[in-house]
Amino acid sequence: MATAAAAALGRARLALFSHFFSQNAVTPETAIGWTSSRFVDARLFARMKALGVIVEAAPGRFYVSMPAYDTALRSRRWGALLAVLGAILVGILTAGTTMMMMHA
Repeated sequence: MATAAAAALGRARLALFSHFFSQNAVTPETAIGWTSSRFVDARLFARMKALGVIVEAAPGRFYVSMPAYDTALRSRRWGALLAVLGAILVGILTAGTTMMMMHA
């Protein structure tokens, strides 16, 4: 179930930012409207707005703040890297413990 949720969130993220980038909505002057009837899209939009990645330039007109977008993207990459490194470390420790128990 978690994998399906992650996939849905990934698709929502791609669709959301593709919408803004395809219309070059990266400054207050180029802000555009955005609506969605999907819960996952609306939730992601609200989260990005709360993080300052999506900024409301005027009522109903939004744009992507590139500095905030870059920071959020970098943070996601570091989080993913730490998760992978953590999984590798757990695997190594588990294997080491198993080997020690087999030889004891």
